[in-house]
Amino acid sequence: MSAEAQLNALLLAAPDVVEIVGTNIFHGIATAEDTPAISYMRDATEYNQSISGHAHEGSDRVLLNIFCAGKEVGIATLLADKVCEIPEIISARRNRSTTYEAELYAVVISVELWE
Repeated sequence: MSAEAQLNALLLAAPDVVEIVGTNIFHGIATAEDTPAISYMRDATEYNQSISGHAHEGSDRVLLNIFCAGKEVGIATLLADKVCEIPEIISARRNRSTTYEAELYAVVISVELWE
């Protein structure tokens, strides 16, 4: 299963997250009209090699960015907190960004998953 499919399944299985965003979980870009929402994108993949070639399935490390977006900074922060409470999601980095023209706030969480 791809890291994106794993992440999507984890997010949809988290009742606190679904309570805030409903079905607004996107692979790619979410628009301001979709908020509150989560969107995610792959940032990097580290392929693990063995002496005989590619290592076994599940040995590649994937870095994903999760954008927890809302029209208020409090909603974006709360959503990010709920995402970070999912045990399988280990946050590597967390930043906040603002798009003033769209009045959109996002907390960006960088996470690592294996595929």
